[in-house]
Amino acid sequence: DNTEGSLQAPAQPGLYEVRYILNEGRKTLASAAIEIVEAEASVSAPEQATVGAAFQVSWSNSIHPQDYVTIVPMGAEEGESGAYIRTRDNTEGSLQAPAQPGLYEVRYILNEGRKTLASAAIEIVEAEVTVSAPAQVVTGASFQVSWTNPIHPQDYVTIVPMGTGEGEYGNYTRTRDNTQGSVTAPATPGLYEVRYILNEGGKTLASAEVEVVEAGMELSGPDTVRAGDQFRVAWTGSAPSPRDYVSIAPLGSDDGDYETYVRVRDAQEADLTAPETMGFYQLRYVLDEGRRVLARHDLEVVSATAALDDGGSLSVPETGTPGESIAVTWQAEDNGNDRRIALAQADQADFTWIEMQSASGEELTFTLPDASGTYEFRLLDISERKVLSRAIIQVQ
Repeated sequence: DNTEGSLQAPAQPGLYEVRYILNEGRKTLASAAIEIVEAEASVSAPEQATVGAAFQVSWSNSIHPQDYVTIVPMGAEEGESGAYIRTRDNTEGSLQAPAQPGLYEVRYILNEGRKTLASAAIEIVEAEVTVSAPAQVVTGASFQVSWTNPIHPQDYVTIVPMGTGEGEYGNYTRTRDNTQGSVTAPATPGLYEVRYILNEGGKTLASAEVEVVEAGMELSGPDTVRAGDQFRVAWTGSAPSPRDYVSIAPLGSDDGDYETYVRVRDAQEADLTAPETMGFYQLRYVLDEGRRVLARHDLEVVSATAALDDGGSLSVPETGTPGESIAVTWQAEDNGNDRRIALAQADQADFTWIEMQSASGEELTFTLPDASGTYEFRLLDISERKVLSRAIIQVQ
């Protein structure tokens, strides 16, 4: 319903007609002559730029917002393009230099017809970059790398196996405007390279050798736990990453399987909850990087009411009534340590109790609590701060 609008002039100068054409029958109802003249445009660029680097270009005026300025090898055919920017309403912008050194042209190209209106010669030269890394790092650990100067903010430093093909990459960090950063070592030991790679073209500018060695981790925990009980696990060695974790999984299951887990963070021990299903399980120290298992410890999950012996044994009834007096017998190697038998709530701390007696003779008498519930008798070695045996009794 309009009476005016805009057209885009052709790329070639000459005499043209603007025509009003009926949609029905494509009949020309009116025309007006127009001359299309050559555009006057110029473009400028530095004489030299570094491979992969961003450099400033400028042009005299924008003919059309969708025109663009690009960089191509010297003598490239008309219409070819490399990295480019749209002119919009600007008269300057930045281009990224190619990854290969040589002679190039910066061209102002009409979006209409891909015609070159102006060009400027530029030489792309090799970059001088170095990268450094430790001679040796631990599997899965984060380590510092440094480089002399970033060519482009999107360049990156990566770690790959020695001899990996050009353009491939592993864990990496972007250079941004920094001269150092951190990279995570692979999960598998071996010889690797840290490489500085141009974002433009994936070209390696510098590399440094690094050996990734096995992390020496040991994992400890109980050999037997009751179903649903909370228990303590500990690990020794320098944890490669705070995001590593200790898991519990069925014995023989895949390394990536788990029932539950806890992150190691900056600790050397943590609590896990045993599965509700009895059977044989395995504690695993797992690298966050690659989900590789570094240490294992087997354990058995037994009934929630089973007695647990670790250097001694207790014999108590399975059930009793509130206030009932019961006999408790015990056995342990006689080494002169301070031994005591304690009655506690099942979830009470190991060395706290409701009632405690010195472990003298072979039989002791305890009076059960008045409140119904689950209780535990414990044979304690006070000298060594150790629980030698546990036995559950249900008061009901």
